[in-house]
Amino acid sequence: MKHLLTLLLISGLLILSCQTKRYHEDKITVDLSTIPEALHSVYQWQNDKNQTFKDPELSPLLLKDKKSFESLRFYEPSEEFQVDAAFEKNTRPVVIKLRTNTQRVEEQIIYGWLKFQLEDKEFRLAVYQNIDSEDDYLFLPFADQTSGFDTYGGGRYIDLSSPLKDSIQLDFNKAYNPYCVYNKKFSCPLVPEENYLEYAIRAGELNFKSE
Repeated sequence: MKHLLTLLLISGLLILSCQTKRYHEDKITVDLSTIPEALHSVYQWQNDKNQTFKDPELSPLLLKDKKSFESLRFYEPSEEFQVDAAFEKNTRPVVIKLRTNTQRVEEQIIYGWLKFQLEDKEFRLAVYQNIDSEDDYLFLPFADQTSGFDTYGGGRYIDLSSPLKDSIQLDFNKAYNPYCVYNKKFSCPLVPEENYLEYAIRAGELNFKSE
């Protein structure tokens, strides 16, 4: 009888834990042994971002938000949004001007395009490179049907590096907010109209909620 009561108590605690635990609520330790290997780098990326935001020297947060910061908010990582994308290099790049959330204008070139499918629908996103870039950094801004709702209305970014292969994995789980979301002193490029997706990308970083 004593053992039965103990088992019932443990079962009750486990059920309660499953009912109350939510993804990225305060601090949750993820057991990677229970996670598909393809998503391990996503959890590491999330952890690295949180560590940056906790560092008072590196964090873009306002002072009032630094004091209470615990974690950024993310969609739960999903292999559904790790898509194979075909890359098409732009053979005749021209300088274009991207507007920002401030008066500043950024000069970029379209480095090329990534073509991919989601639920049998075909999409294309332009990849940009700053004309003054002295490294391999490539810039992929996009907006989608979650923008202005679950995610930042101005769209999100994905970091890439040149040169891009003919086929790459495009991981929307690593989509993140520009720094101007956290602090208006930052000037961030706005997503060009050609990079608006008629699809809900429920992956990556959610909109920031200031305390």
